[in-house]
Amino acid sequence: MWKSVAANINDDSAARIADTIEPIEVIQDSITRDSGLSEILGYRSAGNPEFAVLQLINDLVQIDVFKHETGRKGHPSFPEFSSNLLKSLDYRNLHTWMNGFLTTWEPINETNRV
Repeated sequence: MWKSVAANINDDSAARIADTIEPIEVIQDSITRDSGLSEILGYRSAGNPEFAVLQLINDLVQIDVFKHETGRKGHPSFPEFSSNLLKSLDYRNLHTWMNGFLTTWEPINETNRV
């Protein structure tokens, strides 16, 4: 893309090019998924956060991290550390935080849509 701009490079053209990179990667990722091809890992970019989160969730579910086990001792090396990671989570605070986050980012996402 930079080569096509050639001598006409300026702040506006650089910004336009930068704004097209993520949508192009999203299109490429959707084509890869739709065609059933394996994803290409290891290229030097920000990566696909959706893929990373799904991988993390799958790994945690596979080892039953979220499954309550009656009588589980917890973490022997950390006796004061509760094995219930969600014990002190107040769902109302989480809901408020998530709504605030969505309210903040929604206008940004809307302006970036094509």
